Amino acid sequence: MPKNKTLVPLAQLRKVAWEKEFRISKPATEELRAELEAYASKVIKEAIKIAKVSGKKTVQEKDVDLAIKLVKNEARQ
Repeated sequence: MPKNKTLVPLAQLRKVAWEKEFRISKPATEELRAELEAYASKVIKEAIKIAKVSGKKTVQEKDVDLAIKLVKNEARQ
């Protein structure tokens, strides 16, 4: 993951116009938020497991990277 990447609040995403003629409704934003939170929860749980197995108390970027791959692979099955 690139350094210095800014996290954009979902409310702000509603204002970003990837397609000038479209907007994102508040209910759609909330649905997206719920899905992102569920995905993030799965990823962080896996990253914590990876860190624990490695004997670490701090989740590192490489733990998250591996967790993302595992969660993606799990979703494909």
